[in-house]
Amino acid sequence: MTNNQFNAIVIAELQAIPRGDLPQNLYRSAYEQARLNSLGSHPELAPTPDAAHQCALDLVRQHHPSFLPRRAPTAQSTRRRSAS
Repeated sequence: MTNNQFNAIVIAELQAIPRGDLPQNLYRSAYEQARLNSLGSHPELAPTPDAAHQCALDLVRQHHPSFLPRRAPTAQSTRRRSAS
């Protein structure tokens, strides 16, 4: 895979992680870096979004122990709510 392909994957995944307050933005940044690492040729993480999520979460919780990341609603969850 090329760097452009790696970046496209990460950009698409970041669409589900909204910007927000300082801890949320730290989480987004840490997720981006962890995910790029996981896709690289010498990864320190498993090549999965879950591994990047856990790495980012662990990092943010060092300074914000009660942090819970916000996720953007998916199209599927939005459809379910509007059908109710």
